[in-house]
Amino acid sequence: MATASQGESLYVSVAEAARQLSVSRSTIWRLIEGNKLGAWQPGGEGARVLIPRSELSPRLPEATTDSDATVQSNSNTTIPGPAPRWMAR
Repeated sequence: MATASQGESLYVSVAEAARQLSVSRSTIWRLIEGNKLGAWQPGGEGARVLIPRSELSPRLPEATTDSDATVQSNSNTTIPGPAPRWMAR
């Protein structure tokens, strides 16, 4: 069984998990509801949700940073579909 270091819990709240992964709380809830992130409700349905730290560790390197993102800017690219009314001539 895993043990936490002194002063560190084995579980974190949804808000703390969101901070650690640099995502929104809504994203954490979507991951939990999609069974992609394990969670535990010690008080049963309607109680607070706790996430094991072990669930976050493998995900931390996957968090996207601005330096990892590739943004391509090309003003000549057109998006298929009808032109917006404000662009109509």
